[in-house]
Amino acid sequence: MLDEPLQCPAQSKRADWGAGYETLAQNFVRFDELGCSRLKTNLPVDKLRLEQLVKENEAKWHKACKDAFNNTKLQRAERQKYNEVAASNQTSPVKRRRVSLSAATTNSQAKCFFCDETSGELHKASTFSLDERVLSVL
Repeated sequence: MLDEPLQCPAQSKRADWGAGYETLAQNFVRFDELGCSRLKTNLPVDKLRLEQLVKENEAKWHKACKDAFNNTKLQRAERQKYNEVAASNQTSPVKRRRVSLSAATTNSQAKCFFCDETSGELHKASTFSLDERVLSVL
């Protein structure tokens, strides 16, 4: 059980007090259409009927619980579904070639990035002179 107060859009003093119910119904229906409904309930999957039902009953919720149906989560679910469909329609995987570039250092003696010591076994990791850019910031 969450220790946060329940929110009720019906008790809002804003002129558009029903907007919370409308957004909830819209997102709930869209999640269901995507096949990734967050709740297994007997709620109607018709946006207008669902919106009317929650308004009539002045539905309340915890903010953390409603966040499972927010626009950001919906956009992520839509993007994931789109990527799944695109991947299933792809006939052959795209082959990519990795290229390793060696960056020349200005120092003739290599130093440890973290401790500035020159002794011991050192490993080189340089991408487009990343080591020089980082050291110039320090």
